[in-house]
Amino acid sequence: RLLLAAAASANATSRAGGHPLAAAVLQGHRECARLLRKAGGDVNQSARGPLSPICLAAQAGCTDSVHALLAARAEVTPDALLHAATSGSLDVLIMLLKVSPLDWDSRSKSLLLAAAANGRTGVVVHLCRQTGLLGACTRWRSRDHVGDTALCAAARHGHLGVVQALIRHFPSDRLGVPNLLGETPLHLSFSHGHLDCASILMAGGAQADDNELRVHVACFKRSKMR
Repeated sequence: RLLLAAAASANATSRAGGHPLAAAVLQGHRECARLLRKAGGDVNQSARGPLSPICLAAQAGCTDSVHALLAARAEVTPDALLHAATSGSLDVLIMLLKVSPLDWDSRSKSLLLAAAANGRTGVVVHLCRQTGLLGACTRWRSRDHVGDTALCAAARHGHLGVVQALIRHFPSDRLGVPNLLGETPLHLSFSHGHLDCASILMAGGAQADDNELRVHVACFKRSKMR
């Protein structure tokens, strides 16, 4: 209040590119952020490179800050949606999607892939329900920057809840879609020691498609019989 009253600029930037409003949002100082917005702080001005205040609020899962920034007409960018999906902030993501509805394009695919890779089950379920069965084949064959499909990424990292959610929403004949290295979700589950994911995949209809994987499956079934 004192600095603004002394005519300090709400849009001043530091040599490192820091921005007052973005800093207030990042640190969770809601009253400071409110005062800066009231003083004309630019809700779309970036700090720390490409991160705008709404991106930082989405990353932190701060629903109050997101609500206030949207009320101040902050732009909902693809990065803001991606940060919400990656952090698992479902409430924030829903708020952002109301302003920027989701079509099944490269943006929505990246949200699903990011949520799956980070184990954000609630976000994955919501995105599956939002997009319905439209473009199911495209969804399953979409890949992230390392070549994994959503199910491959979830299986690789052992995100059981995400694996279960994806299996529930898509047909069993898609469970064997491999990543760019030819590794299927079932293979990734076994090779990374996520036997609970492997069990769910096999129960959903995933099949062993090579000799090495058949050995894994056979050993797993024998261990379950003991």
